[in-house]
Amino acid sequence: MQKLLLCCSLAMVASGAAFAQGEGEGEGEACGTVDELGECDGTDAIWCDTASNTLARVECGDLLGDGTVAGGCEVFAGFGSWCAMPDGTACAFSSQSGQAITMGCATDSSGCIDGVCTAGAGACAPDTGETGTQTCLAGNILQLACGATSQVIGYTCAGISAASTCSGDVCTGVASGDPCADGVAECGSGLTCGSEDTCVAEGEGEGEEGEGEGDGECASDRDCDDGEVCEDGECVGGSEQAPLCNHSAASAGVPAAGLLALGGLLIGIRRRRA
Repeated sequence: MQKLLLCCSLAMVASGAAFAQGEGEGEGEACGTVDELGECDGTDAIWCDTASNTLARVECGDLLGDGTVAGGCEVFAGFGSWCAMPDGTACAFSSQSGQAITMGCATDSSGCIDGVCTAGAGACAPDTGETGTQTCLAGNILQLACGATSQVIGYTCAGISAASTCSGDVCTGVASGDPCADGVAECGSGLTCGSEDTCVAEGEGEGEEGEGEGDGECASDRDCDDGEVCEDGECVGGSEQAPLCNHSAASAGVPAAGLLALGGLLIGIRRRRA
């Protein structure tokens, strides 16, 4: 997956011009001496989009285009130029369609934990498969993946549910009403993960699922097929064309509850080259 595709996602998140790549008339700036790995131009991450031989650029110093999220640029080994966020700054975002994107952290030993660059998470070996390397770490942290920047992406289990602990490579003991996801955050005894991705008493709501079955009705994304999302009670998106790069969507940080759905997507920040 080209790094350009990530910026397509970022453009959907940004409310300003955080991403630029030959927009408007297809007359982008020529790559010149800049290669696919790229370099830093001040706080901007730039690299060559080899398909069009034009420069791609992410304005890390004003990531969302509204002054709320400011980072720097770093050339990460094996990945290239990308945004590097200070500790305590947001590093995980989602577009309105739920597509995930993560940034690197400026401190090598930090990781993107609970959507924020957090000191002491430790370095890791970037994932190469289609799913992340999920494991429990010190500090009650569940690592969902190792990003292309060799930094951990995950959660504190207590951030998902106060009494939850990391055990068997999942967050366990999630309390009633707190967010859940199969294989990531599992409900405590006597509870099950309900249709709205929160823990509920076993048997609660039974008989309601399936109501409207066959006509696309849904209560959450869990009720929809792969590639679809639940919007206004209907599953949509399965056959929709991939969004074009633009800046039309509102900015959207990723809360702990929303991050639960992103475990399988965060691996997409690595670049695959032929």
